Amino acid sequence: MHEYSIAKNIMDSLTELKPEYQDKPVIKVTILAGRLHRIVPESLFFYLDLLKKDSEFKDTEFVFREKDVEVRCSTCNNISKLADFFLFCPLCNSLDVRLVSGNELVIESIEIEEKEDGDKSL
Repeated sequence: MHEYSIAKNIMDSLTELKPEYQDKPVIKVTILAGRLHRIVPESLFFYLDLLKKDSEFKDTEFVFREKDVEVRCSTCNNISKLADFFLFCPLCNSLDVRLVSGNELVIESIEIEEKEDGDKSL
């Protein structure tokens, strides 16, 4: 159910950024989330569709990209992608690891309606 609060924060952020893109229509928004957030994309899209229905973003397409969990081992200095959520080094089995990626949650890009000069990204 945390997807609702994530969707709400995304919509709030888009509203706050509106002056940046001079009130041009938003065509597409790409969201990048690390696997540690355990976001269910279908659930996120459900809430985004619900929230955008009666808003200025009703025609906006949302794209979801997931980032793998990667750790750096402090013992052997190996960087590994993890298939599950147990944070350990699969090479030497050390628990002394640092998270490299997998905890991100950002609006990666916003595509707006093309301007006269041809630039359409924010």
